[in-house]
Amino acid sequence: QAELRQISQVCHRVPAQPPQTFWEAVQMVWFVQLGLILSENSLAFNLGRFDQYMFPYYQNDIQAALLSPGLAQELIECLWIKLSEWIWVISRNTANYFAGYNSFQNLTIGGRKRDGSDAFNQLSTMCIKATAHVRTPQPGLSVRIHPDTAEEDLMEVCRLIRLGTGFPAVHN
Repeated sequence: QAELRQISQVCHRVPAQPPQTFWEAVQMVWFVQLGLILSENSLAFNLGRFDQYMFPYYQNDIQAALLSPGLAQELIECLWIKLSEWIWVISRNTANYFAGYNSFQNLTIGGRKRDGSDAFNQLSTMCIKATAHVRTPQPGLSVRIHPDTAEEDLMEVCRLIRLGTGFPAVHN
């Protein structure tokens, strides 16, 4: 009951107001994707560098003890599931025309920040783990690798590749 109340509160805040918490930011990402899917041809609405724009919300909530890494992982995995349900909200004509076609909602992690430093963070790893745990076709996961990518991050990428899911696409 408490969780349903929390979901209700989050859904009443965003997108009418900017997200203040990680949970609200995740919900906002889904609402934006859903709005794009409903208003346009639903193919190729990418989520961009999710681990970069979501990290400040995650970091603030962790520091304020409003969020645990476990709950953050669960919220990311729930988002992955929702992103794979896009077919339920498109028109009948679009569904008939694109039946079974991938929606190409790509999400990119890792790479470098504007200052050239490594951009991998806790959310990068959580996105890799979400892709491994839920094994849904969406979102498509891309990872940016560079010579300064930490070995532990590279090994997380390799463990996901080893599963044979086709993810992530590796760019370097």
